[in-house]
Order: sequence, then structure tokens, then C-alpha cells
Amino acid sequence: MKEGQQGIYYITGMDESVKKSPALEQLKKADYEVLYLTDAVDEYCFQQLTEYDGHKMMSATKEGLKFGDEDAAKKLEEFVGEKYKDLTTFLKEELKSDVEKVQVSMRLVDSPATVVTSQYGWSANMERIQKAQALGNSDKQSYMKARKTFEINARHPIVAKLKELLDKGDKENASMMGKILYDSTLLTSGFQVEDGAAFALRINKLVSSGMSIDADAPLLPEFELPAEEAAEEAEEAADAEEPAEAADAEEPAEEAAAEDEKKEEL
Repeated sequence: MKEGQQGIYYITGMDESVKKSPALEQLKKADYEVLYLTDAVDEYCFQQLTEYDGHKMMSATKEGLKFGDEDAAKKLEEFVGEKYKDLTTFLKEELKSDVEKVQVSMRLVDSPATVVTSQYGWSANMERIQKAQALGNSDKQSYMKARKTFEINARHPIVAKLKELLDKGDKENASMMGKILYDSTLLTSGFQVEDGAAFALRINKLVSSGMSIDADAPLLPEFELPAEEAAEEAEEAADAEEPAEAADAEEPAEEAAAEDEKKEEL
């Protein structure tokens, strides 16, 4: 373990994609060692294993992660958090019960945001495991799922632009972009997007905006076949009806002939 490392860092997940988690960026930058735990049983084991050989076990996806000089880090976090207080408060109001709180992150380097959980809440991997249980406790799942913290990177251009939109009073766009950022961050953090339809709708609006398409732009007129092709289709339909009509006309004649035969026999 590298000198100065506060404890044994670890992250749980379904496969090796956990190595790309944004929650690991500051740890990678500091060149700290991290355990990648991809077996389902690891999630249960490490809930009970809080210490090993005198070193504290620390989940990289839980809040309150420690990196080194905690006094300096705390002062810096408070300073930046105060500058972005309006934005974090606004995002919390917009996301409502989806998150427990929104705060400035000290664990991010290149990513705009990440979603972490409380010390006693489920991780993204545990939430996935519990959802897969056929006889899971829905009340417990609802309680544990709500304990998410949305952390934003104050140095990232996307977050800076969100703050700028809010400062200008453009709350509508700030809200839409903030929700898109949150939903996309859920995916990169290992969670599932609950309302996929709403997420897709916001993405479509973003694509339309990027292509300079008016949000109220009407649909194109309904497509119609050219006049010549329409006429050909009508002729084909008429030709198909003629044999059917002839067959219908033959049926009464055949029935009359059969009745005449019966009369002659009598």
C-alpha cells in the first residue's frame, strides 16, 4: 500500500467496467491502490469487513471518502461549496427525492459528476443485486435507494455552464441540463435510470437544440404515393375483386341447378 494512503480502498461492481468509475479519479491521480471486487459475494463480505490488519476498509463509492490532508481538504471543500451553494440547492430542489443531497465533490478530476451513497446505504452494485431478488423487500429497497448523493465537479466546464445559466436566471435550461447530467451520471456510476422515457425525451430536446431545430417545430406532412402509383394500386385492387365477384355470382346458379335436380327426382 502506498505511503500516505488512508486505508484500503475498494469498489464493487458487476464486471471490470468498475475500473472506469468516476469515483476513482482522485485515487488514480494519487496513484493509490484500489481493490476491484466483481463477485456478487464480495458485496456481502465487505459490508461486514470494516478493517484488515489495522487498516480501515474504505469504499470509493461512499460519501466521506478521505484522501490525505483532511484539514486542508475540508477547508477547500467548504470554500468551493459556498461558491456553488446556489447551484447545489437548485439541483436538489429539481431532483427532489431522487437524491438525499447535492454537493461539490473532492473525488473527481475529469468527470463532471458522480453519484455516491451514504455510509450505511446500498452501493450501486448492491442495489442491482437486490432488484434481481424475486422475493425482495420493496419497502427496504425504497428506503435504501433514496440515500444517494449527487456530487458535482466545480472545475468542469459543464458544471460551470450550469452555474452560469442559473446566475442568468435561465432556470428552465439549467433544470433540463442538470437532470440530463444526473441521469447520465447514474449510468456511469453503475445505477439504473428509473424513468427512461423522460430521460429519452430530454436527450431528444438536447439533440434538437444542437441541430438548431425549434422545440415547437411541427411534423412533416404525411407521405402519399405519387398519382401514377396510386392509380396502379387501384387497378390491381379492382382486378383482384373481379374473380371474387364472379365466384359469388356462380354460387346462386349452382344452388338453383341443384334444386331443379331434386324436383325432377321427386
